[in-house]
Amino acid sequence: MPELESNLYHTKFIVAGQLAPFTGKLAITDNTVLYFGSHNFSAGAWGNQELKNLVQLHMSNTELGILFPAQAESRTFKRLIFETLPLKLPPQPYGKYDRPFILQK
Repeated sequence: MPELESNLYHTKFIVAGQLAPFTGKLAITDNTVLYFGSHNFSAGAWGNQELKNLVQLHMSNTELGILFPAQAESRTFKRLIFETLPLKLPPQPYGKYDRPFILQK
C-alpha cells in the first residue's frame, strides 16, 4: 500500500525483558513482556481525575493497547512477534553528527 510507505507510525512499543549475558542482545523468554499501543502519556490519553470528587475520571479520547504478559510457554510466540517488527531493537544510538528526523510542512 503506497500510502502507508510514506507515513510515520504512531505506535508505541515497550519490551520489558533481560539482556543476554555477553552479547547484550535482548533475550525473549517466557518472562518477557510486550506492549503495543497508540497512546501517549498524557491526560487526554489516560484520563484525568475530576476535581469534584476525585472519583470521576474524564477521558477525552479512546486509545488501544495490547499486552502480552509474562506467561509460561509464550517464548516462541513472543519471538515471532518481535522478529516481525519493522525496526531493530535496541536502536543504534545517535552519532556525534546525527540529527533526529523532523517533518516540516
